[in-house]
Amino acid sequence: MRLSASQLSQLTPEILHDLSRLGLPVPSEAIAGWLEHAGQAWIATFNNKVIALAIAHQSGMDYTLDFLSVREATRRRGVGCYLLQELTNALPDSVQLLDSQSERLEGVELAQWHQFLAACDWQQNVTGQWFRP
Repeated sequence: MRLSASQLSQLTPEILHDLSRLGLPVPSEAIAGWLEHAGQAWIATFNNKVIALAIAHQSGMDYTLDFLSVREATRRRGVGCYLLQELTNALPDSVQLLDSQSERLEGVELAQWHQFLAACDWQQNVTGQWFRP
């Protein structure tokens, strides 16, 4: 099987089970309700298993990345970058994907997040906002 990414359109019991293994900020029984109010959800799958989740919402003319999680066992293999690239490719050409994750992180986590964004070819503007050109 190959890695694929798509917008999450339907929650099945299998998808909910896979999502519960991603370290989401809500308990397993609350995932469906959390996703319902979270914005656009995108998933990366491998062998028909969800291995990553990205959530973005429209903010004015652009989209803002609110959440990204990759299953621990599949990290450092390009899955997160691939998912962000596919999400960006699905947006209209005139729209940018901006990062809001940096606002919630600090210290080492923030530095690691910025290293990840740089590795995924994101850029930082003059105000410090990260974006995907």
